[in-house]
Amino acid sequence: MQSVDFPLVPEQLKLFWKTPLYRNAVYLIIGNGMGALLGFFYWAVAARLYSAEEVGTASAIISAIGMLAAFASLGLGLGLVRFLPETREQGNDLINSSLTLVLAASIVTAIVFILGTNFWSKELSFLRDNPVYFLLFVVFTAGTAWGNLIDNISVSERRSVFVTLRSLIYSVGKLGLVILMAGILNSSGIVSSWGIATIISILLIGVYCLPRIRRGYIPRPHWHWQQTRAILPYSISNNLSVMLWSLPTWILPLMVLNELGAESNANFYIAWTIGLALAMVPTSVATSVFAEGSFNETGLEAKALRSISLGIFITLPIILLLLLFGGKLLMLFGNDYVTNSSRLLQIVTLTLFPLTINQVYFSVLRVRKRMKMLLATATLITIMTLALSLMLLTEIGILGAGIAWLAGQTLVAVWAMFEQHWWTKLVHQMGTMISKGIRVNLKAV
Repeated sequence: MQSVDFPLVPEQLKLFWKTPLYRNAVYLIIGNGMGALLGFFYWAVAARLYSAEEVGTASAIISAIGMLAAFASLGLGLGLVRFLPETREQGNDLINSSLTLVLAASIVTAIVFILGTNFWSKELSFLRDNPVYFLLFVVFTAGTAWGNLIDNISVSERRSVFVTLRSLIYSVGKLGLVILMAGILNSSGIVSSWGIATIISILLIGVYCLPRIRRGYIPRPHWHWQQTRAILPYSISNNLSVMLWSLPTWILPLMVLNELGAESNANFYIAWTIGLALAMVPTSVATSVFAEGSFNETGLEAKALRSISLGIFITLPIILLLLLFGGKLLMLFGNDYVTNSSRLLQIVTLTLFPLTINQVYFSVLRVRKRMKMLLATATLITIMTLALSLMLLTEIGILGAGIAWLAGQTLVAVWAMFEQHWWTKLVHQMGTMISKGIRVNLKAV
């Protein structure tokens, strides 16, 4: 056996781990993967302990909170990833100014949404009539917005391990709480467990860990307009693109709820949640590309191609397993979900291929500050997905939303491959990764 520095660890794996692009991608995948796995069990438990109507209502509320939190973040998380490496001395004040602005924006956004529920979702108008629900909705929206911002700060510091830690705290917390609250609360038990776990995770990471990530950082209310203004145009453009791209993920549960009812939305949301949870792999590799490209733009295209190849290699076996055994997986939620959600899960799973290309492509556009192209492609995905969903939902039910999502992602992925001239380069990169993998296995023997 060949001797190596670390027992049984090939040289290529050591080099892989020493590369920040791969190391941070792996941390993000682990963190998001744990969150996805525990989130899967979370919804499995919720489906067993709560009625389909309660699951459907709670899922719509959680989707609304996620949408509002993303809007209220103003894209400052992405702005910090892009510009913190360039503002080391004033970075701490910039972080606190961003946190303060996001807190104010999320409170206002949540209040406006609740007051206007009669216009966009009458099914959720009870939030306006109950002061406790009103307050919790506002707090959970602000907490979600802050959580996203704190994660991006960790990524900007190339310390994605703290994203993994927050994901673990949040995921374990909400799973335990949803069990404890069953029988005590109705659908609010699901939402409360989700929101309280979010608050706990951001307090632990924001107060305890962030000062250890950045030397001299102390979280405190702060506002410095000049600092924030410098990154705000870029941040808002990014936020608009994220909002446009993410609108289907938030609106489709509300659309299904309004068009087909709470029970159909429960069937839709379980498959939809599993599919979106798997999207953590493309999201993780793309986030790593964005962080590394912001830190050093040299070799950005090579980093992008390596990341796409890595994402495809990781997701391919997952896709095959779900295509073959997705129905058995849904048995954990109940037989009704197997009957009504299996085909939707297969379609949403196939979307991982184009989604990987699109997420990395968006990161390349962000690093190069090509905001017009970023907005155009995000708009195309959203318009195509929502328009097709609106036409297909009444014709073929929840399956129509999955078909629309796959079509929108595929169209933009084909465009990205042509626009970046990635077709032959990606094939070559994947071949290189396969050959290196074979050499790693041979050297390990």
